[in-house]
Amino acid sequence: MSIKSISHAFELSRNTIRSYVRKFQESGIPIEHLLQMSEHHLQEMFVSNSERNRTPSVRWQELNALLPDYAARLSRKSVTLQSLYDEYCREHPDGYCHAQFGNLMNRYMLSTRAVGHVDHYAGDRMYIDYAGDKLEVVDAETGKSFIATALGYEACKNSIKTYVTITCLCA
Repeated sequence: MSIKSISHAFELSRNTIRSYVRKFQESGIPIEHLLQMSEHHLQEMFVSNSERNRTPSVRWQELNALLPDYAARLSRKSVTLQSLYDEYCREHPDGYCHAQFGNLMNRYMLSTRAVGHVDHYAGDRMYIDYAGDKLEVVDAETGKSFIATALGYEACKNSIKTYVTITCLCA
């Protein structure tokens, strides 16, 4: 098999496959003997101690200390990942780039958020959500302006039907 096909089959990078091949060739152990080795022995042979016992960088430790606060603030109104990243860049100019910051933030959020699965039957329940800030609604016929105090969007699961309600106060 080629390195590319092995990489695709095992979902490992080609460089990782190359390093395993190089370590095998440098060991001088015949393939028959290698096939008889235990998992533990193969792990010790191909994964170096420096890779397994790597100490996290100072940059990662700094960001890791900030992630709980960032995650809590992200749930607040008008706080975005971009605004958190801008703040992070001001405090840590040689920190992570935006893409890596987003990946680490998402990984942290997934590791701390509990997710449950609930089975639903089609048309059994209606889901209601209220959209953020109040918005101004203008009546097309009268031209009168209203402030929407509640904008509700409701959708039946597994249905194409939606229903929108607007509760207004006269402006």
